[in-house]
Amino acid sequence: MSVVIARTEFVENHPDQVAAFMRDLEASIAYANENVAAAAQEIADQGIIPSAAVAEKALPSCTLVFIAGEEMQAQAAPLYGILFNANPQSVGGKVPDDAYYLK
Repeated sequence: MSVVIARTEFVENHPDQVAAFMRDLEASIAYANENVAAAAQEIADQGIIPSAAVAEKALPSCTLVFIAGEEMQAQAAPLYGILFNANPQSVGGKVPDDAYYLK
């Protein structure tokens, strides 16, 4: 699982850049899923994984998805509840409220 984290001040001061980043991230994930061989070669070219063949074999098992907005909140909020119930400090002592999420 991976997430994008940004300071509220940055999001508020740079809404166009944040929106562009999120669009680019979504497109990147779609590209990797739809063009596995090409994405694998780019991954190898960037030195992320030394072999395009290994990256090409691994990519389909990565289950890369882009989830944002209310759908993301609906999926993340229960996880925060579980973490809070197990150890409140694991989520900073409280379950994040609606302001925590970019919508």
